[in-house]
Amino acid sequence: MSKNVGEIFGSNVFSDVVMKERLPKETYKALKRTIDGGERLKIEVANIVANA
Repeated sequence: MSKNVGEIFGSNVFSDVVMKERLPKETYKALKRTIDGGERLKIEVANIVANA
């Protein structure tokens, strides 16, 4: 079973579980809306995520 490096690189670094633990609840929800629904990422959310 061979995987592409791009598929596994960083896959366990900032996973959904880690995001949920480290981000404030509203920030996590906003980020999930961006990831799952394509909603535009607000700069405030991006800054909080960058510091997590």
